[in-house]
Amino acid sequence: ILPPDTLALIRVGAQTGNLVEALREAAVLARTRGEAPTINLHGTLTYVLAVGLVLLSISGFIMYWIVPKFRMIFNDFGIKLPEITETVIAGFDGFANYWYLSILALPAGLLLTWLTAAFLLDVLGLGPGWQRRSFPWSSRWTPRLRTPAVLRCLAVCVDAGRPLSHALQSMSDFYLDSGFRGRLVYIFDEVSRGQECWLVMRSCGMLRRGELGMLEAAQRVGNLPWVLRSIADSIERRAMYRFFCLVQLVDPLIIVVIGLFVGFFCASMFLPIISILEKLA
Repeated sequence: ILPPDTLALIRVGAQTGNLVEALREAAVLARTRGEAPTINLHGTLTYVLAVGLVLLSISGFIMYWIVPKFRMIFNDFGIKLPEITETVIAGFDGFANYWYLSILALPAGLLLTWLTAAFLLDVLGLGPGWQRRSFPWSSRWTPRLRTPAVLRCLAVCVDAGRPLSHALQSMSDFYLDSGFRGRLVYIFDEVSRGQECWLVMRSCGMLRRGELGMLEAAQRVGNLPWVLRSIADSIERRAMYRFFCLVQLVDPLIIVVIGLFVGFFCASMFLPIISILEKLA
């Protein structure tokens, strides 16, 4: 029911004696994510399926009724069909010969689309719970996208007046994302040896240079919890913005792919007519 970062936040709050603040922060985080803009995957998939069925019906009719007549006419004139037309015919012949594989390709494509969307939603913590699935290996590629969860847990720990190592130990022992847990174990070990927490996180690719300076300054003036939460919110906002910019490219890309298919198919059907006219001329 709860995502890994929320569970880690509550567990750190319970172990540091700051459970009330941890629950309050988890509630605010859940509300913020619930109010975030949703991704209209259903509309995009419906559009692709509808257009795909229409294109398949029209092209199937042409290949079944028109192309055989093209072949007969070209054979009568002793003319070879254009190469692009032969390519399209060979493609549809393969589709007809292996129709069972073509039927399996549709659910496989939908499954691949769903897994891709679920992966992106997982690394960003976006969308309702039923859309999110945990991918243990995703955090190895995008450790920075897990940084907000760590920073919020550290903020709860600092609010309770406990050392940062308490929160790091709790997360390294119980964090549900096994891929990211290994990174937390490394950070905890380095901090236990006396290394600066922010420098270790920076070396792991979880913090940028400017954020490192902000944390060091906040630690000196006693404003660390607020800065930790501010950096966490900033990282998530930037990640959401980049993700939704990427999503906006999906629909134009689909239209371009469909347009290329239609253009290629139309060219393959009209070039034989031009060849016949040139032969008659």
